[in-house]
Amino acid sequence: MVLIKCCDISNEVRPMEVAEPWVDCLLEEYFMQSDREKTEGLPVAPFMDREKVTKPTAQIGFIKFVLIPMFEAVMKVNVHNTHHRDTVWLWETLGIPKAVGSESR
Repeated sequence: MVLIKCCDISNEVRPMEVAEPWVDCLLEEYFMQSDREKTEGLPVAPFMDREKVTKPTAQIGFIKFVLIPMFEAVMKVNVHNTHHRDTVWLWETLGIPKAVGSESR
């Protein structure tokens, strides 16, 4: 599940010309929600308030407190999950069999 979430938020690690349009859309969605919450007299999440949030501060906070910890967690799992590499090595050691149907008749 964490890996799927990493894929979901991966625009932040893409080139700026890819990442920035997504950030703009997301922030606008947050701002529209907080505007509505204000008109309804509801509390507003600080990271959604257009009067308090800038694109750089939103991105820095998200990258530092969500993205990096999540990607580091995935990296740790991947490092300790060496049995997959061992399985590949075992099959390579045993030899790669001929493709099905390619045997000489």
